[in-house]
Amino acid sequence: MYFPCLRAINHKIVFGLLLLLITCALASEKETIPDVVTLLHITDTHVSDLEGYHPAIVDRRQQYGDSYLLINEFFRSLPGEVPAAAVIITGDIIDFYEGETDDSTMRNGQVEFFAKLHDRSPVPLLMTLGNHDISTYLSGVDEGTKSTLYDYNADIARASFIRTIACFSEGTYYSRQYRAGQTKYRLIFLDNALRVPRVLNGFFGLQQLHWLEYQLLAAENETVVLFYHIPIPVADTNQDNIHFRIPPAGWLDDEVVKDGFMNLLNTYPAIVAAFTGHGHRNIIEDMLLPAGHSFTQIETAALGNNLSNWRVIQLRENEIVVSAPGGEIVEKRIIIVQ
Repeated sequence: MYFPCLRAINHKIVFGLLLLLITCALASEKETIPDVVTLLHITDTHVSDLEGYHPAIVDRRQQYGDSYLLINEFFRSLPGEVPAAAVIITGDIIDFYEGETDDSTMRNGQVEFFAKLHDRSPVPLLMTLGNHDISTYLSGVDEGTKSTLYDYNADIARASFIRTIACFSEGTYYSRQYRAGQTKYRLIFLDNALRVPRVLNGFFGLQQLHWLEYQLLAAENETVVLFYHIPIPVADTNQDNIHFRIPPAGWLDDEVVKDGFMNLLNTYPAIVAAFTGHGHRNIIEDMLLPAGHSFTQIETAALGNNLSNWRVIQLRENEIVVSAPGGEIVEKRIIIVQ
């Protein structure tokens, strides 16, 4: 027997259920978008196991003998206390990739030594490589007791990080995306660990720059934050007498920004900030580019020297908030122009 009114009622019920499911799904999605994404920035941890290495190397690098304990304590306490979505380390994760032993053979294994600490972090680790991460230490016996740092096995060192550490699984430069409110963030992790000429456009290789531009083109309507180890030169813009290496005279002109990394900074105003390491100092400087927009470079001092050398980064809908080292007191606000 056919009951058209019953069929109509069934259709209304089904439609109502679908509408309810869609409404719940949209509400659930809205609830899962955070207003703030909190990250912790550390750098230059210089983790090392010096046992069995040449005395000249041990003597020169023993200041980092306790670095394993420092970062272990950091992982044990800070990420949960803040709390953070991830910890970012901008290079010199380990003190050296390989070194000469006390019997004049070569030994690596420092990446694997760090991996034991890596697994203790309660949150994901996102990292860039530094010059020490790809370096080889020789004893320098011909020069007395001085050890010497080389990078001739840099590609082998990179392969070890790619093989061992999760964030490098697809290579030593990569990106991650986050969202805070209505603002989409793209975090781009670069590799400038090689001892390239210290000129403005010599900090990144050509292939990496092509990849970076591809990322910037894909980051339409996103805010971009860079992470790399060696900072680019920036003048003392806030006149606090603490600054990065002073750039050449007249470097902010059309000639300097016509190609390379500086061209990308000048062309893409979506790049609002970069976090670095290498210098073992706490520095924040703004850079006004010829195109008219601003870029902020932030360095944090070495955690391998002091457990208080860390910063909180808060990605918000309308700003990036950066703490002073060792706490949550705000040192810098970077306004996001929508």
